[in-house]
This record gives sequence, structure tokens and C-alpha cells, in this order.
Amino acid sequence: MINKKTYTIGTTLNLNINSDDNELNDFLYIWDQFESRPNKIIIHNTYIGQDFMEKISQYIIDKNVLTELIPSLDNYIYNERMCIKINDNIYISFILLNSSTNESTINQLLFYYKTDEDSKQIEDIINDIDICILYKEDNKISKLNTIFYNQNNIELEPLNNKINLDNIESYYNSDTMSNINSMIKTIKKSNKGLSVLYSDKGMGKSSMIYYISENLDNTTIFIPNNMIENVFNNPDFRKLLTKYNKPLLILDDCEIIFSEYYNKSNLITNNLLQMIDGLLSDVLNINIITIFNTPNIKNIDHNLLESNNLLKVIQFNELNIEESNNLSELLGRKKQYKNNNKLINIIKKTEQISKKFGIS
Repeated sequence: MINKKTYTIGTTLNLNINSDDNELNDFLYIWDQFESRPNKIIIHNTYIGQDFMEKISQYIIDKNVLTELIPSLDNYIYNERMCIKINDNIYISFILLNSSTNESTINQLLFYYKTDEDSKQIEDIINDIDICILYKEDNKISKLNTIFYNQNNIELEPLNNKINLDNIESYYNSDTMSNINSMIKTIKKSNKGLSVLYSDKGMGKSSMIYYISENLDNTTIFIPNNMIENVFNNPDFRKLLTKYNKPLLILDDCEIIFSEYYNKSNLITNNLLQMIDGLLSDVLNINIITIFNTPNIKNIDHNLLESNNLLKVIQFNELNIEESNNLSELLGRKKQYKNNNKLINIIKKTEQISKKFGIS
């Protein structure tokens, strides 16, 4: 065991940190061990204390490098500040809240590491302890939800399914349905990933959102175009996502936000890709579906299409002649088609059917 040692600002180390840094003692201790300034990664999650300590024990060389009991307002409950050694190049610092109870939690982890090569092992650890995250899912949350601001807080609001999904395969090109079902299977197997749906308007992409959400167990969050920028630039939204197990985000009408013509595209794209490809992706474990109203894939931000975790790119195709006539018959119409058709062109004259299916 390494004995605890207290360091002060009077140390001979060349510091570039504030004296009121809450993790100063750990930071200075590790600096001394590395004989160089440590790198730091901060993870904001709520972990179940007992599960975390059991899971992390397989990595620990010495868990009593630095410990400190911090009495809370309740004299019978203590918070334990710990700095544990993973190996000569990696340490973890955290506070175990209510450490003497069965309801102990950890709200923040600080990984200190020596070189860039050590970050890969940290990624593996973060992925391994993901099972210890305390999920506080709201029982009122349905499969499909949207977001709203409640006194500056981001919350979820259930969306009621008003779409009749009976015979849905008759409303779409057979290749489109096959690709969508393949995407659903892929999302079920994937902890994280990006899928892109695109076509001209009137092909039923937005209506497909209901079908996708009904066939997945993930909490699905629909984000309309006018909220994408605010949401992806808001750190509170990332905190909200940690409450749910492998959530699915569906972003609608992305052709303006994620295109070369939108001057803020790079920032928002980078934030999205951080959730899918970056270190943050191992913490959040989310899937994202982006929907574009464009028949040309070249109009989509190429950075999205080059994502390391790109799962599917699906173009919605027109109904062929046979499919058009079969749908016309299903809708009780006598019209016969001699060309391929957009879905909207077949049902737009039947107001009752349009309202029933909700095509857009």
C-alpha cells in the first residue's frame, strides 16, 4: 500500500492550476508519480457504488493510494474520496457518496493518464463499467418521445402514435422496407451508430419514424429541425441521455442543418460525431438516425457519411408500377398507374386515407 501524502501549493513542481482545484491533492500526487504533468479525462455519469467497486476491482493494483472520509451533514453518513491506481500510467479519482450504505453512488470519474497510448485502455474501462450506470428512466416515457424545455431544463414528452401501421409494407417500395428492417436489426445489435435516410419529399420518411420506434425497445427521442442546433450545443442534453439505456435519436429535416450551405454545420456535425465516434460515444451508447429531404446524397454533409460508426444509408425509392396499383387497390381506388410513383401522389387525393396513415 502507498501511504497517503499531502501536497501543497508550495511544492517545487511547476504548476499551472488553480489553488482551489477540488482534485488538487490527487493531481499533485499523480504528477509526482509520473514525473510529468498528467493528462485528464472527466466522465459525468451516476454509477451504482457497490457495482462500480466490484467491477473496477479487476483493474486495481492499489485502491488505497489516497483516501479521505468526508462527513456529510448527517453524522452517520460518510462520503469517501478515493484515488486508485490502475497501473503505473493510469489512476482514477472519485468520491463514493454515502460510502457506508447500500445506496452509495459515484457522480464523476477523473481518469489521470501519462501518455496518449494509455487512452485506449481507458476507453476499454469506460465501456466495461457502463453496466454500472444508474439509469433513472421515467415510467411515463413511451417508446417515442420528443423534447421540450421546462424552466430551462430539457425533458422528454411522449408522442402518441396516431399512425395506423397495418399493411405498412404496402405503402413502401419493397427494397425500402427490406432496408429499413435490416437497419432495425442492426440497431438492435449495436451500442452506437449513425444511420442516414434520404429521398425527395413525399416518400413517407417521417411516417416511418413510428414504425421504427414500435419495432425497437430503445427509448426513442424525436428532434425536429428547429431544435437540432439548440439540443446538440447544449451539455444538459448529454446529461439527459445518460438516464436512458441505449437511446435512439431521430433527427428530422436535416438537409439544412447538415449541409455545406449551413454555416454552422461543422460545429453541429462535430458535436453529433462526438456522440457516435468519439470517447463520449462509449459513455452515451446511442444510435442516431438522420432524415434528409434530398434525392441527391451529395447534398448530405460528407463528414456524416464518413463516420466510423456509420451503420446504414437508405434511399427511399418510388413505388414501382405493380406496387402503385396494389396500393391503389388497397385504398379502394380504381385508378391504374403506368409509371413509378411517389407515395404522396397515390394517396393525396384520398383525404381520409392520408389522415389515417399520416404520410409526410
